[in-house]
Amino acid sequence: MHRNTLLIAALIFSLLISSCSKSSSRPTDLQVGEAVKSLLPANHKIVRITPVEGIPGIIEVVAKIDTQSVVLYLDKSLKYVFSGSLMEIATKKNLTAESQNIQ
Repeated sequence: MHRNTLLIAALIFSLLISSCSKSSSRPTDLQVGEAVKSLLPANHKIVRITPVEGIPGIIEVVAKIDTQSVVLYLDKSLKYVFSGSLMEIATKKNLTAESQNIQ
């Protein structure tokens, strides 16, 4: 079961990356904010919007809902969103968990 979940996540992530190669410009923070607005409750506050280092075309959005941090990943076309843990295979570092700890 766990292996199937990882396989599905890898496939989705591959689709995100392949969709990003069509355009080279990054959306503005305002555009990213508008894109996630419908996905999060009205009381959310965006804490940070940054490109994911080492993965071209993927943007990380860290938002706070009350005291809880939420991390979303979007492709630069703002058509796809990925919610879940992003891990670096070589180091087994959970990049999402690190971002959730932002104050």
